[in-house]
Amino acid sequence: IGQHFKCNQIGLQQSVDKGIKRESNAKILYDPLHKQGRVLHRENKIMYEFNVTKVMFSSGNLTEKMRVSKLAKSTDIVLDLYAGIGYFTLSFLVHAQVRFVYCCEINPNSIQALKTNLALNRISSDRYKILEGDNIESTKDLVNCVDRVNLGLLPSSELGWEPAIRALKTEGGVLHVHHNVHVQHKQQFLEYLCEQLTGII
Repeated sequence: IGQHFKCNQIGLQQSVDKGIKRESNAKILYDPLHKQGRVLHRENKIMYEFNVTKVMFSSGNLTEKMRVSKLAKSTDIVLDLYAGIGYFTLSFLVHAQVRFVYCCEINPNSIQALKTNLALNRISSDRYKILEGDNIESTKDLVNCVDRVNLGLLPSSELGWEPAIRALKTEGGVLHVHHNVHVQHKQQFLEYLCEQLTGII
């Protein structure tokens, strides 16, 4: 198959691990060049280099990445609570040209890929800061300092709501909340979300 389609790797995609590190469970089946899962992927004029056997990559959120980058302003300071390998972080920096992004990530393999991808896309080091580890702890000093918070974790980003509210400027800001909700329960979730966020404030 690999020779017929002239590809140098064939992998078997599987469900992402449900742990907090969201590790990949993909398996490489064909690898004549010994790349061991390392790939270079271009999406929406952004380059991503990562190992498919170690970190996840969701091509399904391209539309959302494009949408939020159009909403952000060049003057924004952004907190990306679940940065991964740079999915939303790079969209904010490359397309929205935001002033600064705090990038939170707990998976060491994702952090390494994030660093690689920031360099690959020529992002100046004075436009971002990587906060490694549990974002509940790593963001404790971020108080009243950001304009926008991205909560890009599924099925639920609820654990990030409190640090997100704490980091937003007191005059207000924007939360991009990700959460899996059945269409029939959309209104119930919106009411629950508003109630919880109001309680945190």
